[in-house]
Amino acid sequence: MTTDVDQREGEEAAPLLPFPEQALRLGLMVAVPTGAVFGGFAANTDISPQTALLCWLGFNALSLALIRRQLRELWRMRRALRRLARPGEIEDGETDSEDGRNADVAAEIDRLSAGMMEERARAMAGEAALRAVLDSLQLPVLIFDNGRRLRFLNLSARDLLGSVPEGRDFAAALRNPDVLAAVDRVIRGGASEDAEFQVHQPVYRRLRVRIEPLPALTGAPRTYVAMIDDLTDSDRMREMRSDFVADVSHELRTPLASVLSIVETLNGAARDDPEAQKRFLRILEEQATRMARIVEDLLSLSRIEMHEHQAPTGVTQLNEVLRNVADASQFAARDREMRIEIDMPERLDVQGDAHELGRLFQNLVDNALKYGDQGTAVTVRGAVDGRMARVTVSDRGPGIPREHIPRLTERFYRVDKGRSRAAGGTGLGLAIVKHVVNRHRGNLKVSSVENEGSTFTVELPLAPG
Repeated sequence: MTTDVDQREGEEAAPLLPFPEQALRLGLMVAVPTGAVFGGFAANTDISPQTALLCWLGFNALSLALIRRQLRELWRMRRALRRLARPGEIEDGETDSEDGRNADVAAEIDRLSAGMMEERARAMAGEAALRAVLDSLQLPVLIFDNGRRLRFLNLSARDLLGSVPEGRDFAAALRNPDVLAAVDRVIRGGASEDAEFQVHQPVYRRLRVRIEPLPALTGAPRTYVAMIDDLTDSDRMREMRSDFVADVSHELRTPLASVLSIVETLNGAARDDPEAQKRFLRILEEQATRMARIVEDLLSLSRIEMHEHQAPTGVTQLNEVLRNVADASQFAARDREMRIEIDMPERLDVQGDAHELGRLFQNLVDNALKYGDQGTAVTVRGAVDGRMARVTVSDRGPGIPREHIPRLTERFYRVDKGRSRAAGGTGLGLAIVKHVVNRHRGNLKVSSVENEGSTFTVELPLAPG
């Protein structure tokens, strides 16, 4: 009775093609179809039967010799692989020298395999390190191949363009026609190119993309890099300087004229009039205070506009911000016999800058106190609406005519210029509110009913988690 080991050894000892029995079978398999082919040639061409027979015999002999040689090589490789799979087993008829050669082959294969695994590990570690370096850059970077398929987007690119899966076409990340045309020209062998495009949501940004081919690696597809530079800051700086000069020259002209007139009067007709001096000095103080508020609001607005395209990343507790605003507004409320009522959830955390949000709600509460009816309440309510925090600031006053609502957030726009100046307004408060809301990727809504009051609603993204 044979064991499994004996049976396996017998199978290994048996050749793949025993001769001559299998040789005769293989010969018939080759001879019959080739005989038909050469017989057809002899019957349908000018080749004589003797020549066709000689060619047929020669072809069969050559084919059998080649097949036999290949089968012998396959048999040797099969035996070597089985010995590697079961080290320590020695087949019958093998010599010590053959075992030594097989051991050398096995050792060489092991060494090559280990080297390949080590090289692969080094390549993977290098790729991971390169990805980490590119992810740390604030410059958005995209890498793609000559088929326009994206191979890598760093974190800055994903923040700007959204989460685009690798392997997608470049157009899935940037659909601008000018950018895609520049990409195609560089892939076709052109030099490096620049292209500009604009992003209008959530805020306006002007961007420039630089497309360059990367050095080609042997055996690897050609790759290219696209680097995106934000030109918004330089544009905003230029616009800010121009707007600041225009606004200052326009809004400060009247108070400066008043100040110069008062100084001239104090040095002239009112030089020896104490009562007139007191009255003019009070006016002088009011005008100087108004100019200081205008300059301060213009500077605040310029700083906010400068960074409007960069959303804040901090977390702010709105409850604390609104409590501070209410405390700071108590004196103004008391002067007009008004009160501030706050109705907020126990805790409301949003993603934002505490100082800017404080300025936003301070402006809204100040406006409500200025334009609400004396003796009424200013109501501040907070709630959660999906993934947004919603805060409303309401007053009970004359309201705002519907045709004025779309222009409320323009610089220096006033519904009632006389009342605004008398209340100490600069015309910049709601412009600051609008730009702070934009920077925080929120929404501002205004609703008003004449002779009943106005409500300003601010929606801000909740803090993650």
